[in-house]
Amino acid sequence: HAWQLGDATRLLEDAGVAVHVLPEVAAVEDLWRALDELGARLDARERAAACVADLRRRCDALAAAAPAEPPAVVNYTDFGTGGWAAGAGTSLDLVIRLAGLRNAAAEAGLEGHAQLDLERLLTIDPDVLLVSAPEEGSALGASERFLRATPALAQLSAVRGERIVALPARLYGTNSQFVVEAAEELARRVAALPTLPASAGEGAR
Repeated sequence: HAWQLGDATRLLEDAGVAVHVLPEVAAVEDLWRALDELGARLDARERAAACVADLRRRCDALAAAAPAEPPAVVNYTDFGTGGWAAGAGTSLDLVIRLAGLRNAAAEAGLEGHAQLDLERLLTIDPDVLLVSAPEEGSALGASERFLRATPALAQLSAVRGERIVALPARLYGTNSQFVVEAAEELARRVAALPTLPASAGEGAR
């Protein structure tokens, strides 16, 4: 995919290996196009069409089940050296929107994978924080540990209300058709959270 180091792609091509680079999936149309391209290149058009049809059905089901007042979500990554969030035009933005939720980072003007300092995170104050699940054998992932251990962040609504959602790493970082599975899992986990505050849906305003 486009995140891969260019040197690796060039080495493969120089060795005569055919390389097909998938674009970042930031909209469902990117999914349909990527699968159509793969179906054509791998002579698997019928299988690709069936996959697209299944994904469309699942996206429709997510839309039908979306909450009337979607909570505001910010995905947050911080290993102790500074925070990052996925704004508009990213796969995680698509995951959040497909789940029927609002990406408060995008609504606050962030685009792409952008730095998010603590002051701005406190200003946005999302209803839900989304992080990557911990490594095997760990109780909490690094970002969730940071969120829970940083005194300045104790006032965040999501921290106070125990509304930190951890997605499996393979879904949190996906850039393929698995964004739909990530959205389904996110929707399930948010629906299982403690009651959202009365201000849900206003977190980024």
